[in-house]
Amino acid sequence: MKFLSKVLLFCALANSATLAIPKSKQFTSSNFLLESRAQHQTRDVKNLTSYIWNGGEVAGPRFASVTAEVIIPNITFPYGYNASARYGASVWVGIGGDQNTCDDPARINNGGLIQGGYYYLYDPEGDFGVFAFYEWFPDGPVFLDDTEGIETSIGDHVRMTVTQKDNVTEWIVESFMTTKDHETLFPDFGELHFTEIKAISAANEEVSLQEHGIIVEAEPVLGNGKYLTDCEITGSDATKCKWLGYKGIFES
Repeated sequence: MKFLSKVLLFCALANSATLAIPKSKQFTSSNFLLESRAQHQTRDVKNLTSYIWNGGEVAGPRFASVTAEVIIPNITFPYGYNASARYGASVWVGIGGDQNTCDDPARINNGGLIQGGYYYLYDPEGDFGVFAFYEWFPDGPVFLDDTEGIETSIGDHVRMTVTQKDNVTEWIVESFMTTKDHETLFPDFGELHFTEIKAISAANEEVSLQEHGIIVEAEPVLGNGKYLTDCEITGSDATKCKWLGYKGIFES
């Protein structure tokens, strides 16, 4: 198992210095638009619709840490691989990222969300693979293969952990396909399973997903009924997301 818990050691550095991102990875930062990153619409108590987030979250007590494990699934290109296109998604855990449920929405714009996980990144500039990262939004991602020599690949069993004090935690598959960016395509990962999810409160208590978990699914054009994934909480510490596709997602 590979551990991305080293993220904890670096989060404090993210706001104190500007770390270089290789040119071929810089496009990821431009896609973290606040309007598409944090806005959700409530469908019911246990479900939220997002522009680009897929997975789950818990809101309630003040949290101190969140952990989840993933076996990185293979990806495919269901509509045919386009060598001139970009394909991208990120899988991560985070604390403090949902302005609709966190206790201080203004912090999202000022060092609120801390996240750590990995990117799928396939682009014409030469990056092709899986890359571990951490990020302290609104700063861009720091890629750990570049800064720490941490390599990740398809089939790896990874554990992702982030610590911060806030009242919302997330475990997310993030798409970069928005109404303003149709070009960064969402690769087909089949099914992705978050397991061993642990949202630990500041009082050192573990929160039950079955009692308090909220499913989040991406509908890039809110209200048109076309979702990128189908996610469900599958146990007290697990969430499954199934890729549904993006063809025609922006058509009315």
